[in-house]
Amino acid sequence: MSASKIIKVNATRSTNDKVKMLIKSKKILSGDLIIAKYQYGGRGQRMNKWYSSYGKNLLCSLFYRPLDINADRTFLINQVVSLAVLKTIRKFNNEKCLIKWPNDILSVNKKIAGILVENSLSSDKVNYSIIGVYLLFVIFPIIWIALLSLKNEVQAFANPPLFIFKLNKIEDA
Repeated sequence: MSASKIIKVNATRSTNDKVKMLIKSKKILSGDLIIAKYQYGGRGQRMNKWYSSYGKNLLCSLFYRPLDINADRTFLINQVVSLAVLKTIRKFNNEKCLIKWPNDILSVNKKIAGILVENSLSSDKVNYSIIGVYLLFVIFPIIWIALLSLKNEVQAFANPPLFIFKLNKIEDA
């Protein structure tokens, strides 16, 4: 993956929507990350809405253009991302954490993170993925370290040859 950048915005409807806007204007590259202090139109699975308080959560979306992934494997992308987010959280949280499939991370039965992966498909292939993640700020007092750790984990999981290998490993399990 080429050098990527972190794009900071004060407020946006949603970081995933911001990525979509940047894709249309061709101002984003695979691996770039959008972070916001506030979202006024955040959403989850099945268009469920959720709200964030200004500066209280880590709100971010990663633009990722995978290589040669079939459209029927999109849920595996979500699984890989969930595992990367869980690994990051476990670095900073001593409580027992687990994934509530397909898109939540729980700690002591409370939701501390959410994931929304939106995929663009071209015929039978994944054209690109927008990986949206929010983390409760309370869990991550050293937010920039958590952000960089999360970005590194997702990118490590999303390294094209390694990503394909991990998808195959999950699928075979």
